[in-house]
Parts: sequence; structure tokens; C-alpha cells
Amino acid sequence: MDTMQGLVLAPHGPTLRTDLPVPAPRPGEVAVRVTHTTVNGHEFDLAGRTLTRLAMWLSGARGEVRTGLEFAGVVESPGARLAPGTPVMGYVNMMRGPWTHAE
Repeated sequence: MDTMQGLVLAPHGPTLRTDLPVPAPRPGEVAVRVTHTTVNGHEFDLAGRTLTRLAMWLSGARGEVRTGLEFAGVVESPGARLAPGTPVMGYVNMMRGPWTHAE
């Protein structure tokens, strides 16, 4: 799969896109197919701030998923300690992403 769907914060509001690139895992990481995620106050706050979304868009954050902190899913790529098919749950690094409101 070369593309995935995910929630993007555009200047006009949250938008579901189906053409987002699938991120490649870095060393020490695995790719996870997200099956469950959460929605919390952080997402509602971001979705309601038009100026924040506009600033993100102008700074080059076009097309990036910027919401979703926790996830559950299934490992898709091999890793040092996790084999493909292993069920996992966790949270993302807020400063590096990618975030979890995407496949």
C-alpha cells in the first residue's frame, strides 16, 4: 500500500484524505496498522482553532496528520522485538509524529 487515509487539519477544518503517503519506519521503529485510536480534548482544541490550523498550513504542514496520540493496532513491519502480526498499543512522540488519526 503506497497511500493511506487520515485526518488532516486544513485551514477550513478537519478533512479526511485518502491520498496520504504511508510513513516508513525509522531504525528502532515498526510500522503499525492502526485499528483503534482515541479522541481527546487536544483534538477538539486544535480542530476549533482556525488561526492555529492556518499557521500550520502556512508553515508547510500540508497533508500531514496532526491529531491522535494513543493507538492500538497490529505490527506490519518486522522489528527487533516485534514480529509482523503482533497486536500492540501505545502512544506517539508528540514532537516527531506521525500521529494516529490515520491508517
